[in-house]
Amino acid sequence: MRHRYTILALALILVAGFAASSAAVDTSPYLVSNWYTDTWEHDEYTSFFIINPMPIPIVVYAAFYSASGVFSGCVYSMIDGNDTWWLATREVPQVAHGVPGPYSLVEGTVKFFAFPIVRDTAPKFDPNAVIGGIKQSVDCDWMYDDYESSWYWVAKVSEANIKAVTINSSTIGEFTEILGRRATCQRFPGTQNEYMAPQKYCNQLRRPVG
Repeated sequence: MRHRYTILALALILVAGFAASSAAVDTSPYLVSNWYTDTWEHDEYTSFFIINPMPIPIVVYAAFYSASGVFSGCVYSMIDGNDTWWLATREVPQVAHGVPGPYSLVEGTVKFFAFPIVRDTAPKFDPNAVIGGIKQSVDCDWMYDDYESSWYWVAKVSEANIKAVTINSSTIGEFTEILGRRATCQRFPGTQNEYMAPQKYCNQLRRPVG
């Protein structure tokens, strides 16, 4: 089951340096994307803006898997109606780690599951509790300015809609799976607003080694 909403991309409004715009994104109770983060230089990472287009609050679980398909852990957050949950993989504890050393890029798949919030009731699948999402890929590039004779950081950013998954007899079983893991999921409200802007984040990185 998939829906299509025209959503004022709240993520674009919240992030400094973004232009406020309308974006048509596919919505579903289930979204899937790929993620990566550099655990050494910290200069490459993905961000996800999960949008709740409905007036009611929901809870969203983000389940992370390694490139080989091994479950790495999960985080969750309550999202108010018509609000956005922003998370950058460089700050998610379950994935922002790796073997110390150059070129330690870790990557994999992330799945987002939405559930309505019902007081005093455990989360339960509801096809009407839908979310949309925007994926942002950030690469902090260390560049040299010949005119100023100095080095500086440039944030290279690309964006794409997060894929909405059709709900059927096969995919609905994944909701049962994530609910079985929810006791181990860590609450992650999101990254602080002041670190949202990619250029601001890149500017505070240390100078590359070598």
